[in-house]
Amino acid sequence: TVRAAHEREVMMTLDGKERTLTPQDMLITSGGEAIALAGVMGGQQTGINDDTHLLGGNREDGSWTAGSVGVYVGKGGEQGGKG
Repeated sequence: TVRAAHEREVMMTLDGKERTLTPQDMLITSGGEAIALAGVMGGQQTGINDDTHLLGGNREDGSWTAGSVGVYVGKGGEQGGKG
């Protein structure tokens, strides 16, 4: 599910940075939990590590406008890859 972040919602991204979000930030969620900053970067809990044994066929595929990703990048965020 895609939703807007809650004011001051906190998320840890794949790069290990804790990010404080605003409703202008769009999230990908699973079971109500934020798992990715839409169009920018995945969440820490979705990363691959030494304990990963099986990769499913799941893949995020989305289309984001430059304006929606640009809001985050313009706030000083670092742009990651799409997908």
